Amino acid sequence: MSPKKPVERLKVLCLKTVTSHLVEAARVCSEKDILSIGKYYEKIPGIIGDDLLLSVLDINPLSSQAKWIIFNALNCCCSKFEARKVSPKYQEKFVEKLTNVLHLNLADARVSSEVISEVIKRCRSLKSLVIPGLATDELLEVISSLNKLEFLDISGNTQVSTESYDYINNQNLQILSIGVPLTRSLTNSSTEDYHILVKLMFQLPNLREIRTYNYTGQAIFTIKPPLVSNLQSISDCFTSRQGLETIIAVCPCLRELTLDDPEPDIFHQLEQLPHLKKLKLRRFCGSLSEVYLKKLTLDVLQVQNVNLDMENICITLHTLSLKHCLLIDSSYKPTMFKNLRVLELVDCDINKEVVLSFFKHCDMLQRFASSSDLDLTDEDLKTVCEMGCLKYLEEFWLSLARNLSSDSVILLMNHCDKLRLVGTLNGWNMEKVDVNYLRCVIYLTNTMLNLIYFCGF
Repeated sequence: MSPKKPVERLKVLCLKTVTSHLVEAARVCSEKDILSIGKYYEKIPGIIGDDLLLSVLDINPLSSQAKWIIFNALNCCCSKFEARKVSPKYQEKFVEKLTNVLHLNLADARVSSEVISEVIKRCRSLKSLVIPGLATDELLEVISSLNKLEFLDISGNTQVSTESYDYINNQNLQILSIGVPLTRSLTNSSTEDYHILVKLMFQLPNLREIRTYNYTGQAIFTIKPPLVSNLQSISDCFTSRQGLETIIAVCPCLRELTLDDPEPDIFHQLEQLPHLKKLKLRRFCGSLSEVYLKKLTLDVLQVQNVNLDMENICITLHTLSLKHCLLIDSSYKPTMFKNLRVLELVDCDINKEVVLSFFKHCDMLQRFASSSDLDLTDEDLKTVCEMGCLKYLEEFWLSLARNLSSDSVILLMNHCDKLRLVGTLNGWNMEKVDVNYLRCVIYLTNTMLNLIYFCGF
C-alpha cells in the first residue's frame, strides 16, 4: 500500500502556527507597528527567527508590504534571500537591510550596484552569490574579498572588462557561472576568451565547474599538458579524437561530460576517465554500434537525438534519460540494469516489450516517465506486479496510456509501498468521476499519494 501521511514534527507544527500569527498581525498592522511586533518576538532565538522569516518569504499570496513588516520585526536577519520573492518596488529596500546572509540571489532584481556592494561588504560569510546582469568591475573587486564564497553567478549581459576577471581569485570557489563577455561564436577565430577561461581555471584551485553560454571544452584545447585542472564538469561540441585526448589529459578528475555532435570514433576513449559518472550526449548521427558505453561505470546517462542499443550501455546506471531517441535491444536478453532507479523516455521510439523488460528486471526502479503511448494494458501491469516487481516504485508518469484504467491505479497503490505520485491521468482510460473516487479513497485512508489530473476550464 502507498505510504501513509506522517504526523508532522512538533517543530514544524509550531513554526506553522507562529508563522500564521505573524502573517495575520502583518496584514492588519502598518509599518508604524513594526516596533511593537519586533518587541514581542525579540527573545526568539536566531535560528528560529531565521526559519520564521524564510517561511514567510516563501508565502506567494502574501503582499510585499506584509513581508517587509515581518522582515523588520525579526531584525532583518535571514540566512537566505531571493529577490524574486518580493515585488520590484521592495527589492532594494530588503537588500539594503540584509545582514549575515549566506545565500543571496538577485536574479532579475532592480537593485543598484552600490547597494549590492554594501551588502557584500556587510555579509563576509557569503557562500553563494547570484547577480546575473548586475556585475561590474567594481563589484568583482569587492567580491574578491569573500573568502568563503563557493558559488558565483555573474552571467548575463554585463559590462565587465577582461582585466576585472583577475579579481575572481576566491580560494574556496567551486562553481563559476559567466555569460556574455566570455561567449564565443564557433565561427570566431579569436581565442582571447578561451585564454580568460584557462586563466580562471588555474587561479581558482578548488574550481569544479565553469558554466558559460557556450562550450567550455574548447578552452581546454589551448592548454598544453602537463598542466592539470581540477575541473569536474566540461561541455564540448564537435569533439574529435585529438580533442578528447586533450580533455582527458588536462581534466583527469572529470565526473560530468557533455558531448554535442561528437565524431564517431571517440567513445572508446571515455574509458580513460575513471571518475566519469555523468554523461550527456546530444545529436550523434552515427550508427548504433558506434555508441559503445559498455565498459564505463556511469551513474547518469542523458541522451538526446541519438539512436541507442541497450546491448552497448553500461549496466551501472542509476538514471537513464532519453529524449527523441530510438532505443532497441539487439541482445534479446533480460535487461540487467540492476541499479537503475530512474527511467525517463521523452518522445522516444521504443517497443513495449523493452519497457516491460525494464519493469521486470530493474529491481530498484523508483521513477518511470514516458510521453509516448507504449500500449501498456491493465493486464501487463498486473503480470508485472504478480512477479513481485516495481516494489520500490515512487513515481509513475504516463502521458498517454489509453489502455490503462483506474484498476491499474488501485493495483499500484496496493502493490507499491512507496508510491507517491501517478499521472497524468488525462491520457488514461479514465473519467473525472473515476479520479474523484480514487482521491476520496486516498483521503479517507490517509494515504500520501498524489494523482495528477488536469481539469479543463
